[in-house]
Amino acid sequence: MAAASASAPLLLALALASLASLAVGDNNGVYDPCSDTRIQRGDGFTFGLAFAGSNAFFSGTTLLSPCDRRLNLNSPSQLAVFRPKVDEISLLTVNTTTGFSPVSFRRRASASASAPLLLALALASLASLAVGDNNGVYDLCSDTWIQRGDGFTFGLAFAGSNAFFSGTTQLSPCDRRLILNSPSQLAVFRPKVDEISLLTVNTTTGFSPASAGGYMVAFAGRKYAARSLPVFVSNSSVTVSSFTLVLEFNKGRLQNLHWKKDGCGACSGKPNFICLGKQTCAIRTNICKNNNQGSMDCSVGIQLAFSGTDKHELVLNSWYEVSNLQQYSLYGLYSNVKGSLSGQFDKFF
Repeated sequence: MAAASASAPLLLALALASLASLAVGDNNGVYDPCSDTRIQRGDGFTFGLAFAGSNAFFSGTTLLSPCDRRLNLNSPSQLAVFRPKVDEISLLTVNTTTGFSPVSFRRRASASASAPLLLALALASLASLAVGDNNGVYDLCSDTWIQRGDGFTFGLAFAGSNAFFSGTTQLSPCDRRLILNSPSQLAVFRPKVDEISLLTVNTTTGFSPASAGGYMVAFAGRKYAARSLPVFVSNSSVTVSSFTLVLEFNKGRLQNLHWKKDGCGACSGKPNFICLGKQTCAIRTNICKNNNQGSMDCSVGIQLAFSGTDKHELVLNSWYEVSNLQQYSLYGLYSNVKGSLSGQFDKFF
């Protein structure tokens, strides 16, 4: 997938042991890693990892925080932002197999005195922010204009399909008229605009999309209240684990969020898979690990891309790149990543 976009390496942040999510019980409304907050158990908590040369973090002999405006971390430094759940054990991973190299950042930074994920696999994370991110809006329910290279915050709400409606009108989860009660769940991500990202919701450690209601809606913003249609994820019979989501912008403002059908080519002829409506591959739920008896990891993988124009009217191209990829690229990459990280996780126990 990275090869399909040489100018935009795929960044993935993966956390095994948690959703890259905020539970509905998260009462911490502070998403900015450089803002102070007080937390309680069950809240989400945002923090960052900055990659640069060792000297880049100092002013003279004083170590400064990347939140300190006196510290200037220029390119090629990188910043990853995560939001794990308070008092849950999480494994956060920065993937170094798809273009990101901590060593190259160190060498470049040390070569210049003034110079100073990540797979958005975020099962306890907001995905990644680049240092060139000029979008200071972290609240997924606030409106913003974006440009290429910015981070953009949006959410995935898991609930029953009818829970998103008031009468015949679908409401955004940012609309105060909509009340999503337990067992609904909320995941928050911050991918980089116009980079292809793979977002993952781990369903092997307790979270069950079927128990949450079986459907999900992608959303962001309050005044414009952009939201996708509810898309089926799981019930007691079948589970869909692969999705493609396109965020559509017009002059930098989010206009819509579209779920694209991948077709059934990737699962044709494979045991334990069925084709729903000749458009979507699904797995039999009774073989999924979250069913406490299955062996297959049915975690939700979302291939994310962008379309439209940014606030400078530059065209966002990542959806065009994704549309030219075969569906197996998502399955193949996701399987390789999960296998690699699961192996690392096993070493802890």
